[in-house]
Amino acid sequence: MKRPLSRFTLAAVAACCLLPAGCSLAPDTTPPSLAMPETWTAHSGPDSPAGEALSIQWWKRFGDPTLDRLIDETLDNNRDLAAALARVEYARAQLGLSRAEQFPQLSGQAAAQPTYVDGVLSTTQAPYSAAFSASWELDLWGKYRNASAAARARLNSSQSAWAALRLALAGQVASAYFQLRSLDLQLATAERTLQSRQAALAINQARYKAGLISELDLTQAQTVVETARTALFRTRTSIETAEGSLAVLLGRSPRAILLERLERGQTLEAMPAPPVIPAGVPSTLLARRPDLIEAEQNLAAARADVGVARAAWLPSISLTGALGVISPQLADLFRSPLDTHSYGGSAAVPLLDFGRVRANVQAAQAQLKEQYAAYEQAILNAFSDVRSALSAQRESALVVDSLERQVLQFRQALHLARLRYDNGYSPYLDVLDAERSLFQSEMDLATARSDRLVSIVKVCMALGGGWQDDPAPGQPDSVPPHQTGNAQGAFSAQAASEGSSPAPFAPSSGRP
Repeated sequence: MKRPLSRFTLAAVAACCLLPAGCSLAPDTTPPSLAMPETWTAHSGPDSPAGEALSIQWWKRFGDPTLDRLIDETLDNNRDLAAALARVEYARAQLGLSRAEQFPQLSGQAAAQPTYVDGVLSTTQAPYSAAFSASWELDLWGKYRNASAAARARLNSSQSAWAALRLALAGQVASAYFQLRSLDLQLATAERTLQSRQAALAINQARYKAGLISELDLTQAQTVVETARTALFRTRTSIETAEGSLAVLLGRSPRAILLERLERGQTLEAMPAPPVIPAGVPSTLLARRPDLIEAEQNLAAARADVGVARAAWLPSISLTGALGVISPQLADLFRSPLDTHSYGGSAAVPLLDFGRVRANVQAAQAQLKEQYAAYEQAILNAFSDVRSALSAQRESALVVDSLERQVLQFRQALHLARLRYDNGYSPYLDVLDAERSLFQSEMDLATARSDRLVSIVKVCMALGGGWQDDPAPGQPDSVPPHQTGNAQGAFSAQAASEGSSPAPFAPSSGRP
């Protein structure tokens, strides 16, 4: 049997275990230095009222219970959202694997291998044994801690991707629903116009037979009827296409997609269209939009990956130990066995790898630069989205107001054109021109009403849609950085895991 562990050996093992845990080879990364606007005033209007915090269920601001049910159905049944949730679960499992690498591995084994010589059991060996063994690679250079930090960042990234997809799906359903209601309004306009023109054609046919109008007037009346009928057919086709696309977003069955009609709620005219005025300063957008948090977490993961790659340059030190019993007889294995134990350590360092470690570090550093640039680009895209959405919201409301006045004016013009034609003061062509202008103006108004509501949806999406108040799917044991509402969460979490102070989220020229 081996000698018992000496005090010196125990002290050495304890010293190894108590080495500073803050050692890490991950690079310092300063958040991007970008000039942030101080207010939203330039694009929300100088006379805009104070901003409001967006609700989680921002779509309820439109006051349509049917829209509320459709979005709830989408969030429950959409297959893409289910796949995103599965990716969150996968990232959580990967985090569990990374955490496990930081702790000793314990195992137990038992063996029975009796040896017989000429049919007689040999007593020169102890064929029966049972033992417990342990092994532990000391994380002196932060290899496993950085791997765990990278896995946690990827879990947060997958949760943010789930939230971003959830927000996008709600926006797509709302936009598709408004466009469908616009097509319904256009269909009603086309049907009403067709009926009106068919009635006018019947009158003109009777007048033509009586010799009161020319064949040219009759032909022109027939032409505008076919024009309205063509618009009717095209609008029906657009409605079928829109319903099919919306049914797919809702996650409905193939039978429902093919055969069932989608329910309708309020008309576009009845829906309120309150503008969204951003609350707070623009820099808070970084803590609200899930796609920005996703990009930030990807940057944190890439930073930790560099630390993992660099650790391969340095020695890896492992401790091993075993404790067990042996016996020449199975019956004596647990009654009067012989005790055994062993302990030791090992170290390994790469000497000649023909550039493998260096290439792996360079690859990790290149990925860090890529994620840094991607994060900066995501910030730029976010503010571009806000600018476009706020501008579209403001201008689309003006377009609706203008078209409403235009429709009233064209109706008056049509009334006057008919009076002049009936009294012989103008040709029938003036009536046709007035009818065409009114029809096109009414169709444009239906589209503009939808565009105004869609622009409000885009503002809600550009500002993050209130998603930060919504629990992410299956939170990890501790609150992830993006749940704290801190724009520098990725950097703070990474630094905290290494026992160092986080870099402040402030203008700086530092880059990875």
